[in-house]
Order: sequence, then structure tokens, then C-alpha cells
Amino acid sequence: KELFQFLAVAINRRVSELPLRIHEDSAKKDLITKVQEKAMWYAAGFMERMPYLLQNLGRAVIALAVFAVLDWRISLMLVIAAIPRLVVNLRYNHALWLVETETAEVVRKFWYSRKFLVNHDDLTEVKLYQNVPFFVGRIQEYLGDIKDREVAAEKRYLKEQMPALLFSECITGVCVWLLASLVLGGQMAVGTFAFYFGSLVTFRLAQNELIQNIGSQFRDGKFVTDMYRAFDLEPELPVVKSTGTILSEQIKEIRFENVWFEYPFGHESDENGDSAIDKTEGPVLKGLSLRIAGGSSVGIVAENGAGKSTLMKLLCRLYDPTEGRILVNGIDIREFDLHWWQSQVGILLQNFTRYEHLNIEEAIRLGRTDGFSVDMRAVEHAARLADVLGYILSLERGFETIIGNGFEGAQNFSGGQHQKIALARLFFRQAPISIFDEPTSALDGAAEARVFDSILEEMPGATRLIISHRLYTLRKADQIVLLQDGRVLES
Repeated sequence: KELFQFLAVAINRRVSELPLRIHEDSAKKDLITKVQEKAMWYAAGFMERMPYLLQNLGRAVIALAVFAVLDWRISLMLVIAAIPRLVVNLRYNHALWLVETETAEVVRKFWYSRKFLVNHDDLTEVKLYQNVPFFVGRIQEYLGDIKDREVAAEKRYLKEQMPALLFSECITGVCVWLLASLVLGGQMAVGTFAFYFGSLVTFRLAQNELIQNIGSQFRDGKFVTDMYRAFDLEPELPVVKSTGTILSEQIKEIRFENVWFEYPFGHESDENGDSAIDKTEGPVLKGLSLRIAGGSSVGIVAENGAGKSTLMKLLCRLYDPTEGRILVNGIDIREFDLHWWQSQVGILLQNFTRYEHLNIEEAIRLGRTDGFSVDMRAVEHAARLADVLGYILSLERGFETIIGNGFEGAQNFSGGQHQKIALARLFFRQAPISIFDEPTSALDGAAEARVFDSILEEMPGATRLIISHRLYTLRKADQIVLLQDGRVLES
């Protein structure tokens, strides 16, 4: 159990450290899914089975040595008899691994479909649209696909196993006949025959266990290899290698210089059979240049798909530009220590995370890595800026209220209340660069006005970037930038 827990933590930690680009490659995502679903179990089994494998091997070698003293031909025949069964077992275990590999995407689709039947918010829409039978049918389809592949592998194994087993039994019968002929010829005593016959039975048992364990180790070893392949996945090297630089001064200027960027959307295999991302839909940003003064508030306005959210993801270094660079005080942000740089940035994503198993206080404190050691007054201040403090204090359990349904002490929050808690998390972070991606999309007009007042007036010294497709909400910003087709159209 301890080994399994160690592997589970190590695998999930490593997967979470991989860049988003890796998670967007379907082949690599399949590898990650297979590792998360299976590798932690099989890797633990691989390690735990090793002593038994050595024990089986030792027993078999000793039995063969005993027979070699009598007649080396018997030992040779026993080894030959085991080869077909071993080959069949290896082929079978390879087929099982192959099923897991080929169905990794199916497994992902299964878990997505299952989520729509168990997650409260998803299930609400599914029920209202009367789509429960559709998703139940999809789950049945996915599980049926996996079962069909497993059954096919089992059938192939049975067809191949019978001839191999028959061959092995015939060879064993020949060995018994040789021993019996020695007794009948007076060359061996009956007691000695009983000893060798017992040794043969012992060898057969050890041989069976050895073949099974070798096959299992062969299969599990492939999952261990998959695990290391996942561990070895690395982000693409940036144009400028990080030198571990950090800024010792206040941010004075952020400058985008001729920035181009395109998202990967597919993969092909190179000559070595390794997956490589090399297909794109085309650039989202097309030579974008923009200067932002430190400490100012900047509104980014654009229609959907014009590149405003991509611009912010590049600033956070979730991705690096395909061409061009982003400078802060004249330094390319790719030269900064990545962990330090991302600690200087806070962002409210349009599709923010709700953390529905946590209470309100915990969900807000997640805004800072040291958040759980910060005074409660900072949490309340962040909630006030997000226009949600009054509502929280009106709840029976206050900040200890669980955000989502299905837990003791939970409260059913509206979309706007969830968004305000996400806003409070960003206010609590107090980052030098704060990015708000459609921060009031779920709020009413009065709440929207109060939140924008907080963003523009209650964050002294911070550089604030506010993304919206509604120009009127940004009228009080220091600068408004209009994006169109991946470029700055007006500023």
C-alpha cells in the first residue's frame, strides 16, 4: 500500500507539472491517461512480484540441475517444453497491454460521460434536456468496446495456449517414459524413480508459476516503461533559456514585441514512432505589438476568438510565443525563473475553477501559496472587494460553508456567487500583475459596477489587465486596447 501511495502521488505530481501543450496532444494525453489509470497499480505489482519471480527461477534451476546429473537430455527437453508456453504467455500479456494502449482515449471518453451523470451542475442540464439515456448508452458503448477487445485477446490466448500446452505435456510424458525405462531396465531403483518423479512434479509447478510471473512482469514492465515515458515528457525549450532571473524593482513596463502564436491541435509520428505536435490551425496572434505602463489599468476588448485570452496566457507563461517576445522592464520573461514569474501574476480565467469540495475561506486562501498563514482580515477584505462579504456573513456557517452540493454543510451557490468567490481569490493574491478575463460575465449590472470600482480603485500599484468583449464596462480604464484578428487595431 505504501508503494502504491508513493507511486500515485509521484505520478499525479509529475502529470500536473507538465505544460498545457503536452495535455493538448491527444497521443500524449492517452499516455498520461494510461499511466494515471493503470501504471501505479502495475508498477507496484512489478516490484512486489520480483522476489516471487526469483524464488520460482531458483526452484526451476535446482530441479533442472538434479535432472542434468541423471541425464542432460531430460533437462534440455524440459526447457524446450516450456518455450512455447512462455512465448504464448508473453504474447497474451503484450495483447493486454495493447488493449490498454488502444482504449486510452475510450477510457477518457468514459470518464467524461460519467461526469455528466454524477456532477450536480452537469446532471441538471442533462436531465432537463432528457439526455440521461444518451450518456448511459455512450457509457455502455465505451465499456462494450473495451470488453470486446479484452475478449478478443482472451480468445487468441486460448487458441494459442492449447497447442503449446499439448506440446509441453507430450515432452513431459517422454521424460517420464525415460525415467520408467531406466527402472524397467534395472538401471534405477524404484525409490530413486519416486524421487525424480517428485522432482519433476515440483519442477512443473515451479515452471508454471515462473511462466505466469514472467508474463505478468513483461506486461507490468511495459506499464513501468510507460510511466517513465510520461515522467520524461518535457516542455519544448523556450527560445531564450531561463537564467533564473528575478526582478528586484517595481514593474515599470510590459511590452509585447511582434508576438505571433499558434496552438497545436494534432500530432503525427516521426521516423522513430514518437508522437510529435506539428500541425496547427494557424496563428491566433499575428505580429501583435503593445506597450502597457506598470501600475496602470488596461482594458482588452475583442470579439470571441480574436486572441485576447491567448495574450494573457502568454503573459502568464502558460505558453511561449511562436515568434516575437514579451519584455518586462526590458527583460524577456523567458529569462525569469518560471516559478517566481508566475508568483507575480494572478488571473481570473473565464472558465474559473470552483473548488466545490472546499469551504469559502479555503477557496479564497488558495489565491496565495502562503494563503493559509495569512490573517483572516485579508480574506474578509478580498471578499469585500469582490462584493460577496455581506452574502457570506449572512450564511449560517459563514466562511466555513462548503461551496458545492453533496457535502455536509454545503450551500447551493449561483453562478454569480461562484464568480465573486473566484474574484475574491484573485484579490487575495495581491499580485503585481492581475488579469481579469471576463470578470463580471455572471454578475448583474449593480454588482458589475461595484466590482469594476474595486478593480480600478482598490489595487494600488498593481498592473491590471481586464479582458472583456463589452467596451462600456472598461470606460474608466487608463488604456483601452481593441484587438482584431490577432493584432492591435486601436489603442
